[in-house]
Amino acid sequence: MSELVQFDLDPSIYNGAGNGLDAIYSDLEKAVRLDLRYHYSGPIGARHWLSLCNSRQYGHSTLATVIEAEIPNALGVLKTFLPARHIELVSFGVGDGDIDRRILRRLQEEFEGVSYVCIDISFELLRHATAHITAECFDKMKTPVRAIWGDFTKIQFRSKPCGDSARVFSLTGFTFGNHDESRLMETVDRSLSPGDFLFLDARLHQLGTINGNFTDAQKWGLIDGYASDANNRFAFGPVELVTTSAAQDANFGYDVNQSITTVRNAVNVITYCTDLHTRMRFTGEVIQNSRLDLAATTLYSYPDLVEWLSNRKLKLLWHTEANGVGLFLLSKLLS
Repeated sequence: MSELVQFDLDPSIYNGAGNGLDAIYSDLEKAVRLDLRYHYSGPIGARHWLSLCNSRQYGHSTLATVIEAEIPNALGVLKTFLPARHIELVSFGVGDGDIDRRILRRLQEEFEGVSYVCIDISFELLRHATAHITAECFDKMKTPVRAIWGDFTKIQFRSKPCGDSARVFSLTGFTFGNHDESRLMETVDRSLSPGDFLFLDARLHQLGTINGNFTDAQKWGLIDGYASDANNRFAFGPVELVTTSAAQDANFGYDVNQSITTVRNAVNVITYCTDLHTRMRFTGEVIQNSRLDLAATTLYSYPDLVEWLSNRKLKLLWHTEANGVGLFLLSKLLS
C-alpha cells in the first residue's frame, strides 16, 4: 500500500528558530507543553497515544462511534449548502486513524470521489494511520493519500479544489480542547478558503454553570477519563523522551480549574506530577521540580459552546450532542 500514500515534510515541523531539537532536548519546559505538541512525537509518544486510544476509560471508542453515527446528518447539511460530486477530507491530527477511517467510509457512500489529506506532528502516527486507512478506504480515492508531517496550526494551505468539489477540514479526537480556543479558531480560519467546511468534536460535561468551586463528586466525575495508567504514561511522555525518568517512577495528580479555556462554563483538567527528581537525557542537567503540569484538556457545557461557536468568524451550520460528545459543522462563508 506504500504507493498509495505520498509523504510530505512541511517546514512547520521545525517550529521556528531557537526551537529545534537541541533546544527541545535540553529544556524540559519546551518539551512539556499543555497543548500536547510533543506528546505524540517519536515511538514513545506514538505508542502511549495508541494505548490511550484503546483505553475504555478514556472514551476514544465512544467518540468514534458517535462520529460514525452522526456524520451522515452533518453531510446532509453540508450538501444543502454546496452540492458536490467530489469531496476532500483534510484531517488536522490523524492520531490512530480510527476516526478518519470511519469518516472516509461514510464519505465514500455519499460522493463519487474522495481525496484525503492528513496532517500530524508525529511521523510514527502518520505511518500507522495511513497503513490502516489505505487498506480499507482506497477503493474510491481520487488521488493518493497525502500525509503531511507537520504542525497543522502553522501550515499554509493552497486554495480549495475547483469545480464540483467540496473540502472539509476535521478537528477531531478532542483536539479542540487541548488549545486556547480563541487562538486555535483564528488559526483554523486562516487555513480555510471561502466555501470550506470544518467538522470538530468536543468533550462535554453536565455541570451547567461553573462558579469555580467543585465538590469532590464533581471533581472526580470530571477527571474519571484521565485518572488512569494509560493517561499518565501519555501525559508523561515528553518527560520520558528528554529525561532519564519513566512514568512508573512519577507521582501523578489532577486539577480541575478554568485557567486555560476562553469558553464560558468550560472546565480544564490538568494532569501533573510531583516531586520530580531526574536528569536531562543528553545534557545531564539535574532536574528537581516539586510540581510539573504535564497535559491539559477541556470539557464544555454544550449550550455555552454552541453559543461561543455561533459568535466566531466561521458560521455554525449544524450541531448535536450524544454520550458526552458535542459535534459541530461550520463553514467559511463565500464572499
